[in-house]
Amino acid sequence: MRKWERVLGPTLWPHLVAALDVPAADGEAWRRLAGQLGQANLPRSALVALFLARQATTDRFVLGDLYCEEGMWWRALGLPDAPRLRVARRLYSEPDATETVEESSDDGLTTLTRRNAPDRFDEYCHACATDEFPPWIDEARTVDLDAVDTPIGAAEDLSFLVLKGGQVAMRVDAWVRGNASVQFGGVPVILSARGARPDDRLAALAINHLRYLTIWSGADLVMVETAADLDLEPEPLRRWIDSHRTWSRRVDYVQIDLARPEEAIFADFRETHRQDTKRGLRQMDIRAWTPDDRALIEDYLHLKAMIGRFSFDTVDTIRDSLAAGRSHLWVGYDGATPISAVLTTDHGTTTIYSSSVSAPGNRRPLSHALVWTAILDAKARGQKLFDMAPLQIDPAFGTKHAGIALFKRGFARTQLERSWHAVQVR
Repeated sequence: MRKWERVLGPTLWPHLVAALDVPAADGEAWRRLAGQLGQANLPRSALVALFLARQATTDRFVLGDLYCEEGMWWRALGLPDAPRLRVARRLYSEPDATETVEESSDDGLTTLTRRNAPDRFDEYCHACATDEFPPWIDEARTVDLDAVDTPIGAAEDLSFLVLKGGQVAMRVDAWVRGNASVQFGGVPVILSARGARPDDRLAALAINHLRYLTIWSGADLVMVETAADLDLEPEPLRRWIDSHRTWSRRVDYVQIDLARPEEAIFADFRETHRQDTKRGLRQMDIRAWTPDDRALIEDYLHLKAMIGRFSFDTVDTIRDSLAAGRSHLWVGYDGATPISAVLTTDHGTTTIYSSSVSAPGNRRPLSHALVWTAILDAKARGQKLFDMAPLQIDPAFGTKHAGIALFKRGFARTQLERSWHAVQVR
């Protein structure tokens, strides 16, 4: 315990005793503790240091996976650096490992080698306590981890931008929670290069930084999304996938071209979807989120709780994303009773359907009206695409996933063909 007084410093050290008694999943208790640290003029990252010291002191890194515990409260606190916990866990749980990471830079490839973990773990905790991070912790020079632009619902806290000449050349999204980890038996990351297709050099940069990011996530496998025909991808990406993949599967997306006339978009809906949309517009009072409308967010979370759907988000985290214009929320009401909700997230000029939820009963199809409302909103804001996200991946997933795929296919007549590859990165 004396070691932690040196690592945390004299101001933060006294708070460790209190942190030892705080359950990892008790978000409210951690928020109160964060407030105490703020009153003591400690940096925001001091809470990270305190949590890491608590886990290491009680040996929880070794005895259990922090993955679920982290999700219960980390984002609820609004901290932008969730990957820091994963890199620290890896440093602690592999004390004899010396890791080498290829890091791209403007003048070629640079090799970054980390020393043995125990010293690095202490150094890392001290950096969090003081908010002064050494160069080896810094983000890669050609990659911005894009922690601020984290979509609610998708939990893409490993998304990053590949830069070329100081300009964004490609956005790469890496999901570490949600459907991907469930559907693929615990595979924790999906890499998806959306937007402009990279040239050979950008593909090589993406591969390099994927290796870099897996150290933060602790992943051994990643899911890489490509064109349905892998031969259309740049040679470095194709060669890397071919030599490291364990399996591949076809994936379809529903993407709606918002440049088309409103009537043409609606005409592509399945007939039952059009009827349900019209019925929902007649029978529901549809309300969009407006600043300071806390009740609408509470009703959305209440609907999720009604059907037993767990949410990593709180009213505050959702409100912050809505206020920043990254997310958009609509709730449909029958009088004062919420019966359905839809949440979307913007990725550049693409709006992604992030989440929808309906109260149990036979009025669930009314939610089609909310999707239509979200499509019209995205079109009015000048967005180019409305992305319904992946359809059913595998028939073996069962009737629930088949039903979701059927629901999404009803909003467009054509699908975008893609492939997902399980790739070994270690």
